[in-house]
Amino acid sequence: MLDITGRNVNTVYPEALWKMKVLGVEQNSRNGKVRRILGPVATTYTAPKERMLLDPRRDANPFFHIFEGVWMLAGRHDTGWIMAFNANIVQFSDDGVTLHGAYGHRWRNHFGHDQLIWIINHLRADPHSRRAVLQMFDPEADQWYASGMVSKDIPCNTAVFFEIVNGQLNMTVTNRSNDMIWGAYGANVVHMSMLQEFVADSLGVDVGHYVQFSNNFHIYERHFDLLEDIDDCPYYSDELINSHISIVRFGNAQSDLSEIMQWIGTPDYGDYTNPYILLVLRPMLTAYRFYKSNRKIQALEACNDIADLEVRTACRQWLERRKWEGAYERLS
Repeated sequence: MLDITGRNVNTVYPEALWKMKVLGVEQNSRNGKVRRILGPVATTYTAPKERMLLDPRRDANPFFHIFEGVWMLAGRHDTGWIMAFNANIVQFSDDGVTLHGAYGHRWRNHFGHDQLIWIINHLRADPHSRRAVLQMFDPEADQWYASGMVSKDIPCNTAVFFEIVNGQLNMTVTNRSNDMIWGAYGANVVHMSMLQEFVADSLGVDVGHYVQFSNNFHIYERHFDLLEDIDDCPYYSDELINSHISIVRFGNAQSDLSEIMQWIGTPDYGDYTNPYILLVLRPMLTAYRFYKSNRKIQALEACNDIADLEVRTACRQWLERRKWEGAYERLS
């Protein structure tokens, strides 16, 4: 098994690209040609709250990734809300309305009880437990071949293990098939680290390490060019790290989660008190709406209200890379 360990996603990403370039072998898949590393790959993040990939060639969309993370925490599986930030997600829906394998729905609704709240209560009652398992793969639903049909959206991430060690919440995520570009170091690192942070803050413990176990670790042909001219990761300053805004407040986690669930339904009004909504999500949504209406200056100005500097930096850089008609000549 190959191990890739680093401080955050910006540390491990260039190392993983290099190892894929050197060790990867070409294979065919149901979605076209891939390069993969034979055998499992374990990626370990020692500071997983530093979750935003800032590599300009990868051009990760921080708006989609953060909003997908809170959509998951809310337990949703409807396509309507999340499609506003990534219209392509509907291609994975069987009916155009819901996503069969939506992780958040698996966490909180699919199995008939709220696994996420159960894990928090379980670890609060028994901090030494080794039974805090969050399940996502459902054999009954995901191996169903009625009339030869199977869902377009079978969970790639299959389970999550939580463990408190020396006052820190460690997390291991198992993954059956991991696209390293759009999956492992794109969406997965954001929404899974948000999950880890939510559980840790709910318990009043620090965030420990996060291990992503990828059984089949690959890169698709459309991204082979990223294996050339691999750059080092951006430097993470103390200012970038220390401005982090927590998703929920210790002692107020259940109420904060309820507010996040409400905010997704009614983002423009509501008596919200959760700092993550007020200082991160609201200005992000404002900036994104300006972007969609081709108002670049206003979008960048709205980013300035994002109190979490890492998220603000990712959003501003992503917006700066966009080419908007008629916007550049007005930008000072």
